[in-house]
Amino acid sequence: MPGITLGSQQEVVSYRNASGSATINEFDVQSKTLSPIVRVDGETIHSAQISQDGQWVFMVAQTNSAWALQLVRVDGQDLQTLYCASAIQKLSAQWSPNQQQIIFSQISAHETQFFLLNPISGTLQAEYTDADGGDMEPLTWLDNTHVYLGIVNSGLLYEPADLYVLDTGKGAHQPQSDLKMLLGVGDNLWSFDCSLDGKTTYSTISEEPPRANTFKSTIFAQPALAVNFTNPIFISRTIYITEIRVVNATTLMILAEDPENSQSSANGLYTVHTDGSGLKQLVSESSELSSSSSSQPSTWTFNVFSQYTWSNFSRNGEYYVDGLSYGSFNGGLMTTYGSSFWGDALVGWTTK
Repeated sequence: MPGITLGSQQEVVSYRNASGSATINEFDVQSKTLSPIVRVDGETIHSAQISQDGQWVFMVAQTNSAWALQLVRVDGQDLQTLYCASAIQKLSAQWSPNQQQIIFSQISAHETQFFLLNPISGTLQAEYTDADGGDMEPLTWLDNTHVYLGIVNSGLLYEPADLYVLDTGKGAHQPQSDLKMLLGVGDNLWSFDCSLDGKTTYSTISEEPPRANTFKSTIFAQPALAVNFTNPIFISRTIYITEIRVVNATTLMILAEDPENSQSSANGLYTVHTDGSGLKQLVSESSELSSSSSSQPSTWTFNVFSQYTWSNFSRNGEYYVDGLSYGSFNGGLMTTYGSSFWGDALVGWTTK
């Protein structure tokens, strides 16, 4: 994994699956130009993440005969395969913040196995087996030894049915009793993210009638390994929160989408302080839609593959990205990067 020297220009990295090939692209927010990083024929990318140092793209990809974990440098060099599974064993993976460990699930018809891979040494360790079946997948690393897992029935990593934590420091072949359940939310809409220091989990839960007279959205802040929702810091009956992400040590970003009124001016992106104060709308969904030259300007969601700050926010802290558009924390409308092609998916931010 030879390194390169990166510049200071902010770049959005995305990928596209089309015409039997997968292409990773970079979008320069200053020149507003889209350029290919690498194209791989005969392959479909299912998820991709940017490394903490901004130098590598990590992919879960599929060919006709196999699922694979792959790496490529952001200049398109050193494309390599780290691990292969059969075509009937689905893979899902998360790279640790220190880039020393990759946790991945290998899902077959009757069980889900979790493995820990060191990409530097190539060491592979069987970590945990869920013999009950179900689509349990790694969601995000809390720190370099604790990883959040969840049952992903919806197919979306940011909407798990329940939240568990696995302590990789306990070693290989952990029994089911070592897996700790933190949150069970039933059929309520919810989202979560963890603080940069790994000490706090911020969770949102949104209720629709008849559970509430009107809809109700709550943000909770709790110790990262605490069980259940413990400390509400923000409650709203005017915005319906669907997702939350940590921007920095003092700021959260939330996405609001009213299920009863998709055209509401309250729908859009907001920032709020980590103590629940200072709610501020950055952009409304209606204003972005009306200003866009495309009939399909954006998929309104944060990064669905990775929750790290560099997955959603630029390295210099100036920009945020949502779906296929990015905007500035200084205000203004959002800009579509690349195109509105529905095969595009966000990877994260790097520099050039």
